[in-house]
Amino acid sequence: MYMDIEMSPGAFRLLVELCRMADRSGECWPSLGQLSDRIGSSKAAISGYISELREIDLVETATQTMANGYNYRLKYCVKFW
Repeated sequence: MYMDIEMSPGAFRLLVELCRMADRSGECWPSLGQLSDRIGSSKAAISGYISELREIDLVETATQTMANGYNYRLKYCVKFW
């Protein structure tokens, strides 16, 4: 089923990396820099892949904020986990 979903090679690599990083509930909290280093793509490309994975409903994200209200990082949830 999931192997038939069309996505870019970069989005697929990102999905695999998110799966590798996920905890038992399918969640992880890497920064764009960490993801960029792990799959060898720019932060801008990573942002595009994240959008692509959200659009095809494989990944859900939630913004985490610090006490002062600034965005800290995204929480990623692999939806089929």
